[in-house]
Formats: sequence, structure tokens, C-alpha cells
Amino acid sequence: MDRWQFKRKLPGYIATGLCILVTSWWTTFMLEEMFFEGWYRPFEWLFFLLPGAACLALTLVAITWPRLGGWLLIVIGGGFNAAWLWRYQVTLGFGLTLQEVLTMFAVSGLLVLVGGLFLLEGWRRRQAIATPEPRWWRRMLPYLLAIGIPVLLGAAVSIEPAMRLPGRVDDGYRGERLIEGHGVTLTWAPAGPGWGNVMPIPNWNQIALYGLPPLGFTGKEHGRDGQWAPWRIDGGTGRRTTDE
Repeated sequence: MDRWQFKRKLPGYIATGLCILVTSWWTTFMLEEMFFEGWYRPFEWLFFLLPGAACLALTLVAITWPRLGGWLLIVIGGGFNAAWLWRYQVTLGFGLTLQEVLTMFAVSGLLVLVGGLFLLEGWRRRQAIATPEPRWWRRMLPYLLAIGIPVLLGAAVSIEPAMRLPGRVDDGYRGERLIEGHGVTLTWAPAGPGWGNVMPIPNWNQIALYGLPPLGFTGKEHGRDGQWAPWRIDGGTGRRTTDE
């Protein structure tokens, strides 16, 4: 391959490499999350494999049919962009900042860029002059890399937790447990106060601030200069209320 041929094939090489990189990242990240969160349910772990599988499928489609794969990536990237703008401009009513634009480009813009590179690769293949058929290993090399690299990386991050997790035993008890070790003694519970704002229970901040007035309002219940004000701080909710 001379330099001129390499330059013409460079967009396809870059696009394929970026797709393999993204597929590898999603595969390793979601496998780590699978062993961390989804190890205890029979089929829950399958959902953690979907992002990597979707990226791999798009990569193989783009390698085989660059024009089709390129347009798919551009449409998906444009869909992310439209959804992001709708969320900020319509749903939340916020204006876009530079940080949000850069974050949006890292997701949707990158997809559009890679899709454009695959379109260039498709155009090159259509313009290419008939050449001798390359050897089978050269034809299959992009597929071997697209599948092999994520699989090898996924296997590497899965070896240790796969050997450790079979030693865990679920005795079915879901109550409080007394845990001792490393010089501390803790009472652990699977659910309860402090488990996050998404649950209909108080979080740790609400528990710690219960009964306390908001910061900066202490001594000002009757006005800034000691004058009477028709409101007070409710100790239960921490909000301003009236006696009327």
C-alpha cells in the first residue's frame, strides 16, 4: 500500500478505530457494573451487556456497509442532540452553557463525526478501481479487531470478580446486620433512611437538618431589626410559614 492509498483509506481506519474504542469502553465498564450490581439475579446481568452489544453491532454494520453504518450513526447522533436540546430548552427551560455544549458534542457530535468518516469510506469504495482480492486474513482483520479487542478486555476485567463472586452465599435475611472488621463496628441494613433521594424516605441531609432552621435565619424570626414579622420557621419542614 503506497502513501496515496493509505491517505484515501485513513478516514475508514480512524472511524473503525473509534468504534472499537467506544465498544471496548462500554464493554469493560458495563461488565464491571454487572459484577457490582447485577450479580445476584439470574437474568439481570444480561441488561448490562446491551450497550456493548449495540456498539458492536453498529461497528460491524459500518465495516460491512460503510454508507449504511455512517447514516445510522449520524441519525443516532442527531437524535441524541435533539433529545438533549428538548430536555434543556423545553422540559427544564434552561439555557445552554459552554460546558453543556461540549458535553453534548462528546456524545452526539462524536457519533456524527464517525458517521461522516464512514460515509467517506463508502465513497472511496465506490470510486475504487478494481484490484486483486486481498487475502482472507486481510479482509477479516477489521472484524477480528472489532470483536476480539472488546472480548479480550471484557474477559480481563471479569476474571477476578468471576472467581470471587461464587463464594458469596445469600441466606435470605434482609434485616440489620452487625459488621465488625478493620477496627470498626457498623450496623448495615439493605434499606432505610439515608438510601438516597430517589426513595420515598428521608436522606441523610434531611435527617441531620431535621428541626433546625435554615442557615442564616437564626435570630431573624421577628425581622432583621427586631421588628415583628408575620411568619416563622417551621421546625418540621424547615420552611417559612405563618400563624394565620
